[in-house]
Amino acid sequence: MRKTIFSIFFLVAFFGLTKSTLAAWPDSELVSSPDTIHTYTNTYNGADQGTSNGYLTYDSNSSTFMGNSGGAQGNTSVVIAQHAFLYPATINSIQYRISAGGHCGGSYDKSANYNIYIQYRVGGVWYYLPGSQFSGGVGDGSIGYDTGYITYTPPAPITNVTGIQTYAYGQGHGEDRASNGSYAYIYETQVWGNNYIDIGLRIYDGTSIVKIAIEPAATLYSRLRIVKNGIVYAVALVPILDPNGSKIRIRTATVGTYALRKF
Repeated sequence: MRKTIFSIFFLVAFFGLTKSTLAAWPDSELVSSPDTIHTYTNTYNGADQGTSNGYLTYDSNSSTFMGNSGGAQGNTSVVIAQHAFLYPATINSIQYRISAGGHCGGSYDKSANYNIYIQYRVGGVWYYLPGSQFSGGVGDGSIGYDTGYITYTPPAPITNVTGIQTYAYGQGHGEDRASNGSYAYIYETQVWGNNYIDIGLRIYDGTSIVKIAIEPAATLYSRLRIVKNGIVYAVALVPILDPNGSKIRIRTATVGTYALRKF
């Protein structure tokens, strides 16, 4: 108990010296193009195989697209953008736009379809993002789907996310080679949330030892700081009603009382 009281007193005293305004660390964009693995596939077969437009970077937000392929008896376009987080993240919203489809013609062996989805990984298991799955097909003609720009906000933050994957698939197949084509586009994938880290900070709250979250490396939003191995880190603080808040409270001179965030 004495250790707990001392820890609380020390933190309050330390923070009181900063006399700065405090707010919960804001969401940041967790996905960026340089950190994302892009996979592209564009296949076609038949006597007149045609050409593919290949792939391009659409903008800087983890975005790619695959051009159209045509003139083949059957062809498929696939684009996958997969991002692995350096540290487990808490996701508060995801913004995206995906499009895929195909067209086919001839007298037989005709089909065109598309498949679109987004997945996130927790504990090594991939889960589909609600509302992000779209698929369809036809036996003749053209079919495709464009999600438009969508912002998905989960009912509660998705915690301990270690990766996210955006998938677009289009296929066209038919006897009339000149009529077949497919396309797959990932225009946008933006993930917003918090990416806290654990540097070994522990506090006994009177019941158990609690891991305390630290803002991502090189981020110093919170003015409550700690030094480890010569590196200054910012201790994450959240409103006292936040479900991730610990029992340890910090009283500020300007914006009230906050809680140290659990990792």
